[in-house]
Amino acid sequence: MGMKTSSAGPEGPPVPGANIARNLKWLAAVIFVVAETAMAGTAVVYLSIGDISVGLFVTAFIVFTAVILVIVTGAYFYARGVWLRVSAERAGLEEKIRESEERYRTLFQSSADGIVFSDIEGRLLECNEAFSEMLGFSAEELKGMTYSELTPAEWHHVDQDIVESQMKNAGYSDEYMKEFLRRDGSKVPVSMRSWVVYDPDGRPDGAWAMVRNMSERIQYENFMRDTIIRLEQANDRLHELDRLKTELVAMVSHELRAPLGAIESSLNAMRSLRPEGSLEEREELIRILDRGVQRLTNLVDDLMDITRIESGQLKLQLEEVDAVEMASRVVNSFEGLFEGKGIELVLDSPDGHSTGRFDPGRVEQVLTNLVDNALKFTDSGQVSVRVVCNPDNAIFSVSDSGPGIPPELHQKVFEKFFSLDTESRGGKQGIGLGLAISKGIVEAHGGRIWVESRKGGGTTFSFVIPGDTGP
Repeated sequence: MGMKTSSAGPEGPPVPGANIARNLKWLAAVIFVVAETAMAGTAVVYLSIGDISVGLFVTAFIVFTAVILVIVTGAYFYARGVWLRVSAERAGLEEKIRESEERYRTLFQSSADGIVFSDIEGRLLECNEAFSEMLGFSAEELKGMTYSELTPAEWHHVDQDIVESQMKNAGYSDEYMKEFLRRDGSKVPVSMRSWVVYDPDGRPDGAWAMVRNMSERIQYENFMRDTIIRLEQANDRLHELDRLKTELVAMVSHELRAPLGAIESSLNAMRSLRPEGSLEEREELIRILDRGVQRLTNLVDDLMDITRIESGQLKLQLEEVDAVEMASRVVNSFEGLFEGKGIELVLDSPDGHSTGRFDPGRVEQVLTNLVDNALKFTDSGQVSVRVVCNPDNAIFSVSDSGPGIPPELHQKVFEKFFSLDTESRGGKQGIGLGLAISKGIVEAHGGRIWVESRKGGGTTFSFVIPGDTGP
């Protein structure tokens, strides 16, 4: 079904109205001649039989002729008036039809959505510029192509379902999503709605379709969805930061209270000592003061370290180090504490290569944190420190026989300010920075740290330092 319009130029075929006017004149003349002939024939008959005189005949003929002329002239002008009105109405209707077709054509071509007319076989007969531009074809190239040719194979069943379940039953379809193939083979997402066109006998003759390009809408929806996800993540992060802030204040307050209380008690005791008091008592109070100051110093150092790690300002002093000797130094520093708890502390170091390139102070800090944790959470049994060196890397591990860590917490234990439940740790509360700092130091060397454990089955913390960690 085309939608083309046409108009005759100034030298087109004769206007049908001129022929109608001439026909009306000829019709009037014929009627007049026939009437006059009939009158004359009748008069001749009557004259031949002598029933009418010549004078009466002439008078009657003149009167009859005048009446016929009046009737024919009136009929002519009446018919001509009717014809003029009909012609004017027809011209007005034709002008309205042309205007309507022009408005339709303008709407058809200027629509931002694609408009397509196809036959009952799905073959495209006409489309507007929006649809042809959407697919990268010209309108002429699209004519004769079928929906199947323009639709990816995975969408064929969708079109078929729409035809069978909606178009054949209701004569139109609901809006539905699908994809078309562009000239370059890319796919364009669209929303589509169709209406069946029927011929005068009520049989399907084709279908109109409205096609809307959904690419920008889908991109916008994806952008909005990603934005919402990012905002939700940022909101969760803010809540997490608020929680960490609250926990930090509580933990720092707790960690500060004990050494400050010990320092305050020792100072008060020293003030109350008499000059002649025992030297041993004074030295014990000084040792308590020293331990309190050391705890405060360690707390401040931990806070400074985590700040440097998170800001990327942690400086490493790399050098060739005897890893076994360094581990032995750490083990020796803890021997008295382990003996006090009745726990065996052993160093396992295979013979052979024992050197690595790393920052000795920082790696010793990591190993010290792991041994200290093992001491805190092991009440009996053994703690083993193992060092394995080769030209490619140095591997350190600390294994204990403590209560173990559930698998679901293996990653979480390395988060800052995280600590296991007080009950599961036997009341051993800390600030929760040791493992986070250890992870940051190891990763600054290009290595990694991990935990192997199960609840009730002991724990092994291991970390590896690559042999080549930088200049």
